[in-house]
Amino acid sequence: MTDPDTDVSALPAGQATAHRHATTGRAIRRGLAWTALWRIALQILQLGTSIALARLLAPSDFGLVALAATITGFATLFAEFGIAAAVIQRPEPDREYLTSAFWLNALLGCVGALAIWAISPLAAIVLEAPDLAQLLPVAGLSMALSLGVVHGAVLRRKMNFARVGVAEVLGGVANAASAISLAAAGLGPWALVSGTLVGTATTTVAYWMLSPMRPTGWPTLGMTREIWRYSRGLIGFNAVNYWSRNADNLLVGKFIGTTALGFYSRAYNAMLLPLSQVSTTISTVMFPALARLQSDARRLGEAWLVSTKASWIVGAPLGLGVCVAAGPLVETLFGARWLPVAPILSLLALSVPCQLLGQSAGPLFQATGRTALQFKLGVISSLLTVLAVGVAVPFGVVAVAAAIAIKSWLTVWIVVLPALRCAAVPLVTFLRSLAGGAAASIAAAGVAWIAGHASAFMAAPMTLLAQVVAGASTYAVALLLLERPFIRRVRGRSAT
Repeated sequence: MTDPDTDVSALPAGQATAHRHATTGRAIRRGLAWTALWRIALQILQLGTSIALARLLAPSDFGLVALAATITGFATLFAEFGIAAAVIQRPEPDREYLTSAFWLNALLGCVGALAIWAISPLAAIVLEAPDLAQLLPVAGLSMALSLGVVHGAVLRRKMNFARVGVAEVLGGVANAASAISLAAAGLGPWALVSGTLVGTATTTVAYWMLSPMRPTGWPTLGMTREIWRYSRGLIGFNAVNYWSRNADNLLVGKFIGTTALGFYSRAYNAMLLPLSQVSTTISTVMFPALARLQSDARRLGEAWLVSTKASWIVGAPLGLGVCVAAGPLVETLFGARWLPVAPILSLLALSVPCQLLGQSAGPLFQATGRTALQFKLGVISSLLTVLAVGVAVPFGVVAVAAAIAIKSWLTVWIVVLPALRCAAVPLVTFLRSLAGGAAASIAAAGVAWIAGHASAFMAAPMTLLAQVVAGASTYAVALLLLERPFIRRVRGRSAT
């Protein structure tokens, strides 16, 4: 085996290629380990924060901030401009390119904050939420404070996920501490907004301390144009995908009310816990890894298929488990007054497995520079999402959740089929790779459902414990029986 520090240029072509593949494989395993570690830490922190805030704030407070976050989040897409992805995907970003990316990000962040300030009175009128007029301008400041985007992208491109984790966890801790302390002081929705500002500023400072990147000079028109050529499709996709994912918030808040939106947003955020934990962990590592392999079509397809299957095996049982255990889970974590969240969460969690498949295509499209295709597919999927939510809103938030679940399963193939062509993976091979995890997940969910009904007479925490133990045990046994070769492959050697 060659040493990791070997001068690759001095090796014969065949050995150099093998060395790069082995190095990439080791980097992927290390990256997944570190990313999983700090993502789990963040999820535990966010879960604890959500539990604390649910007892300190009213549902209407969460609903108001959800409306504000919908608007500021969209502006943030343009402030970030796909810059981080452009830096990661570029084979050799030089100092001129990184400096141009930094100043472009800084300029767009300030413009975005000013735009939010300008539209806040109109947003308060349109959404019939007068408090947004004061809340939005402050929330928009987070864009101007987000000056560590390029620094973080440099670390990700080098697959230095340990340092990325330090920065993200520090920001999460600062956010949680600020939000909880201010909520306890009676600041209501301002506690959530202020916590986000403190967390963003802390993350920015941490990235500057941990990343070697420093802007030198000023941006150049040529580099800015190169960034735009790559990022325009990604910006378009992120924009339509964002409104697709937030159309439900706006429509529920507008036509049903902020209290209903508070319940819905709690359910949606709880659904995102298993989804983001799995999908973000894997995509964070696989994007730079696939970018390294973009010139080797065969290994690119193999690596993508392995990462997609790993995401499915970990995430599908979590989604189905939350679906069958939603009632005891909500009552245990948030208290009895949040029980209206349970049926919403149960339906939304049904969409987790297919959302995992759809999100696995993103790193593949971005790594291979097919952001224009990603944008076109996103437009089609987003229009269908808005249509589904619009039809369901008159029937209440539970109907909206059902519409989201049904739409997700019907439209995921709009994205997956082009991804299979991009990766040169046959559909039959793809479906066969998912079969074992699907069977194990369904079996585990069935056993957990039976355990829940058998223990329904007990207190919610005990019922939840019975479901978790029964479901997890069943899944572990079924997975070992059905996917032992894959587990050995992932643990024993690189998928690339």
